[in-house]
Amino acid sequence: MRLNRKILSLILSLAIVTGLAASEAWSKTANEINAAVNACMDRFYKQVAGGKDLAAKAKGILVMPNVYKAGFIVGGEYGEGALRVGGKNSGYYNLASGSIGLQIGGEAKDIVIMFMTEAALKQFQASKGWEVGVDGNVALIKIGGG
Repeated sequence: MRLNRKILSLILSLAIVTGLAASEAWSKTANEINAAVNACMDRFYKQVAGGKDLAAKAKGILVMPNVYKAGFIVGGEYGEGALRVGGKNSGYYNLASGSIGLQIGGEAKDIVIMFMTEAALKQFQASKGWEVGVDGNVALIKIGGG
């Protein structure tokens, strides 16, 4: 009985990781990403007081709509989005991460990162990869419930 649970846990964990890894093979088209980014920003403007004013002051905005995270012992996270500079897309990005440990469940979330200075935007654009909190300050706004 105990062995069956371990085997089931392993199979489910591998299925989750495989599914998240395979999502890159089913990457969205530019038009699909653009539509999702537009919808995400509409939600942001409706839910965050002063969101439009803040976005107007930003030098660039990285928008990652519908980032999916799931895990059962082993977990993963994946999303696709765009960097907007001057109201236009200047590049497409994806977010992928993995984790292992005591976890179960899943969620979908939108991530909106605003670069408020030209230097911060240029540093992001020049980086090969990035981690939140390593090179700057990050303010997070949590909306809704989980």
